[in-house]
Amino acid sequence: MIKHLFTHRPKSDLIIIFGVIFIVIISLFIVITRFLINNKNQKSSFGNNLNTFKNIDTTIKPSKGQYNYENTTNNFQTYFKSNPLVSNAIKFTNNSSSLTFYTPPQQTFASSETKEKPVVSESSITYPKIFPHIDLKYSINPTRLLEEFIVADKITAISIDKIIQNVETSGIDKYQEIDGRIDFYSQGKKSFTVPKPVMYEANSPGILSFGIKYEIKPLSKNQYSISKIITQEGQQWLNEHNRSYPIVIDLVIDNADAVANWVSSDTTYAAATQNTVIKQEGTGSVRVNIIGYAGTGKDGACTVSSTSNDEINTESCVGRATADAVNFSSTINTSAGSTAIVVSTTTTGVDVGDEVIIINLQGVGTTYADVGKYELRTVTQKIGTTKFIFDTGLQNAYAGTTQKIMVQRVPQYTNVTVNAGQIFRPMAFNGTKGGVLAFKANGTVTVSGTISASGLGFSGGTGGVDGGARATGGIAFCGTAGGGNGGQFNNAGLAGTCGGGGGTVHYAVNPLGGGGAGGGYGTFGYYGVGTNNGANGGTNASGNGGTGGVIGGGGGGGGTYGDATLAIAHLGSGGGGGGGGATTGGAGGTGGGIIIIGAGSISVSGAITSAGTNGAAPTYGGGGGGGAGGSIRLLANTITLGTNLVSAPGGTGGNSTSGGDGGNGGAGRIAAFYITSLSGSTNNPSATTAQDNLASYQDTITKTTSIDLSSSITITYYVYSNIAGQNLRFRFGETNASENSNNITIGSTNTWEQKSWDITGIDPSARNAVTKFDFYINNAEPSQIFYFDNIQTVVNNLPAIPALSLPINTATNQKLAPTFKTVTTDTESDNLQYELKICTNSIMTTGCLTYNQTSSNVGWSGQNVGTSAYSSGTTAVYIIQSGSTLAPSTTYYWKTRAKDYAGSKNWGSTQAAAYSFTTDGLSYTPTLISPANDSINQPLTLSLGTSSSDPNSNPLQYKITVCSDSDMTTDCNVYDQTSSNVGWSGQNVGTSAYSSGTVATYTFQSQLIPDTTYYWKSQSIDYSGTNVWSPTQVTPFNFTTVANPGVSQGCLLQKANNNSSIKVVWNLQASGENGILVERNVNSIGFTAFQDLGVGTTAYTDTSVSSGNSYQYRIAPYFTGPIYGDWCTTPTVTLQTGTFRFY
Repeated sequence: MIKHLFTHRPKSDLIIIFGVIFIVIISLFIVITRFLINNKNQKSSFGNNLNTFKNIDTTIKPSKGQYNYENTTNNFQTYFKSNPLVSNAIKFTNNSSSLTFYTPPQQTFASSETKEKPVVSESSITYPKIFPHIDLKYSINPTRLLEEFIVADKITAISIDKIIQNVETSGIDKYQEIDGRIDFYSQGKKSFTVPKPVMYEANSPGILSFGIKYEIKPLSKNQYSISKIITQEGQQWLNEHNRSYPIVIDLVIDNADAVANWVSSDTTYAAATQNTVIKQEGTGSVRVNIIGYAGTGKDGACTVSSTSNDEINTESCVGRATADAVNFSSTINTSAGSTAIVVSTTTTGVDVGDEVIIINLQGVGTTYADVGKYELRTVTQKIGTTKFIFDTGLQNAYAGTTQKIMVQRVPQYTNVTVNAGQIFRPMAFNGTKGGVLAFKANGTVTVSGTISASGLGFSGGTGGVDGGARATGGIAFCGTAGGGNGGQFNNAGLAGTCGGGGGTVHYAVNPLGGGGAGGGYGTFGYYGVGTNNGANGGTNASGNGGTGGVIGGGGGGGGTYGDATLAIAHLGSGGGGGGGGATTGGAGGTGGGIIIIGAGSISVSGAITSAGTNGAAPTYGGGGGGGAGGSIRLLANTITLGTNLVSAPGGTGGNSTSGGDGGNGGAGRIAAFYITSLSGSTNNPSATTAQDNLASYQDTITKTTSIDLSSSITITYYVYSNIAGQNLRFRFGETNASENSNNITIGSTNTWEQKSWDITGIDPSARNAVTKFDFYINNAEPSQIFYFDNIQTVVNNLPAIPALSLPINTATNQKLAPTFKTVTTDTESDNLQYELKICTNSIMTTGCLTYNQTSSNVGWSGQNVGTSAYSSGTTAVYIIQSGSTLAPSTTYYWKTRAKDYAGSKNWGSTQAAAYSFTTDGLSYTPTLISPANDSINQPLTLSLGTSSSDPNSNPLQYKITVCSDSDMTTDCNVYDQTSSNVGWSGQNVGTSAYSSGTVATYTFQSQLIPDTTYYWKSQSIDYSGTNVWSPTQVTPFNFTTVANPGVSQGCLLQKANNNSSIKVVWNLQASGENGILVERNVNSIGFTAFQDLGVGTTAYTDTSVSSGNSYQYRIAPYFTGPIYGDWCTTPTVTLQTGTFRFY
């Protein structure tokens, strides 16, 4: 685990991470809540250290001896007989005690005569029909045994008043009924818990009733009768009209989960806070007291009482065989992300489980950008004599070949007491390591004496020698090239590189040397005095040295650098050496070291200091510059600083009797972070302070084995606290950047509450390899306590990959609006919706059409769950809709997937390989056969003939369009055989279609207009294939109908061959007509149809005349319709008796 114990975080971003919690959470995340019926995953895992996980096998296997089945590889052991109705049929045992029980065959509601064999499926065993319409099922998970009476119907359910079971105990001293549960105790400790019973719908476990209770009666010393009694409330729930059966009557036997039973685990070194303990039983409850920055207390109490235990790097104040904070240098390059680092000497003094700080103390030349960075890691393994393996990868890179990298053990004390008159300190920085005092204490740090790193940082420069070596600048975080040197004679001095105090140059003519400048850090170092003074340091830069003269030029001051919160921490820079004169110049002062303390509380009545030391003061040479103050970082629940008792001042410059004076060193940095309170003040400098709600390590736990939550629908867990409100968040993610968060609201104090987080809205791809979990506490005080327990996921498996049934794979000649059929099942039998995707390439990327039922149900059919979904196993049907038909003669590829929209709410997988089908080609453009193009004198009810063929020889139907213009836009009529077969003839496929190549004939059912030119085209359709009309002819055919009928002229009456007849004759000027109509007018009443004569007739004899009547005739040719030509009318004739005469 990456632990930024000494890194401040803003109040809104402070997190408590439970390393131990998640060792157990890891084992629980794949356990399904006891209300889940259809769990298929029977493997769990638990952590035996931070990075190693092993499986718990919950499989039920055949057993030898008096039991038939067993599971003995769990956190407990369970045994089953083949008949659950006989004594001691079920045995549940742990290391200290056991419960054996059975269900008597004689119950108040029924008697059992079952002879059914049990059904074993991985981690469950089911006894079918133990009573009529009732099954009994036992399921095992890593923490409990689940018993379920599964009642099939309402009639049976409402007949049950209670279910009696007999229990025999071993190793149990007593039992206690609390809040509806039964606790069994062994030797004063809780051994088993039987939680409050519950009833729920088997298909909807969230619909439940607590209208059921236990009644326990002792039968003998170790035997009891336990009845599950259904209350009146429960009976009402069972009898509700909307109750869905089957229902489940549930009982759980759990390992004990009492705070009194909790013991410290072997892996508490990974815990984030003080007082973090876990149960060693499988439930994995965790208690957290909100005390931050404090460590584990594994090293015990430290009292600094003499010089024999006051140096943390070389001595021990708790009786260790080695120093409490042994340290090592690393001289190889270690990359960011690495989980290992190699040190230069044997790793004696650091054990597996210890925490170390890795820090970059100094760079060289221009390679110093990473100086000051640090982090904490827990050692999980040591390889060879010089290699540490850490719990998580390093955040920073550490270039040991060019920089000074140190690895130092961080002691984990309980209380630390520095007695009055004693100084608790680190070793001085020796050029490769040292200068850092860092420890944790989960109790109180009481400073009556002094905690000091004063003068233990970077060394000051050496003074110049008369006539010899020049003075040197102070050492700083970039190495020896610190501040700017003063000038010689009339030359100007130079600016330094990174902020160390600058020395002056020896002035050979005049025996008075210029002063060295002060080292910089939190504030700039001051210039050295000379003929011309140097400049003070600036931000991230040293000041320029002064120009030389009678007295050498003053050195340039050290610059400011670093981070006010001490997330990056530096040693204080050394002061510059004074220039040589008649005597050697004064040496520069040494910078302060680094102090980092994390504790439950810190109380200072003595001092905590990291001051720079003063520069030396010679007689004739220049005075040495003062060293810069160092770093002090305090983190605790409560901090009492006193008044100006915590300080990191710079040293003062040396005052030369005759030469230039040294400049003062800059102040260092102080940062203090607290949870509850901070009182008092710091001096030189003032501290950077902030209130934290709790301690902060890294904001996540990193697992070496990821957890797949893509099939989970909810995360459930129990919380318990002595404070109500929204103080917590539970978070998980695959990376820090992808973290998901759920607020936790505690409704009632001092009560276990189950919380549920619906995670179906999180994309499965963002939770299929979860490696990071944490509890984030938003607002809490040290007196407040939180418990977390039984963190589990409810798995709802994604639907299976659907089967593709229609069109069959590689099908050909498919319609352009084909029907698709697909079907799948859901493990939990949840209802489904589907998505169909059709593309023109097999990798499903080109020309794609998607029909998503969750967006629109148009085109989908066969739904049997409302109007929008299908039950598991029901075939879904989709038909391409009008306007979206496919292209002819094209190969398409298709896949489907299903979504359990009310369960996992996520799409299942699609097929690995797409099915393909090829659409049918269109039938060919028909040929116009009759009448021939440009035909004239066509009858008014003529027949049109056309013929086409199909590439697949499929049967055809036709459509003829007839218009009065060649553009086919005016007075058009369409004769569509797919709408009506009236007028069509010659069909030879049934009564409605034509085989490919057969002439289709259409006869007009009403007369056309005479003497009119008509234009016509035709199309064919392969109705059983593409079902799309073929192209039509580019140019229509035309024909012209016959002219209007002719006329009859010269209509006369002639004497017939006898006296009882009248002969009518006429001349005909017509051709092509359908007939001649003769009308007769008798006695001037009016003309009526009389005779319909054949074409070409020119005379007719009326033999139906009689004496005393008058007759008149008229004659006209006609076309069927009828359409008449001009009438020809005869004179009127009257018949008298005995005579025949014309008037």
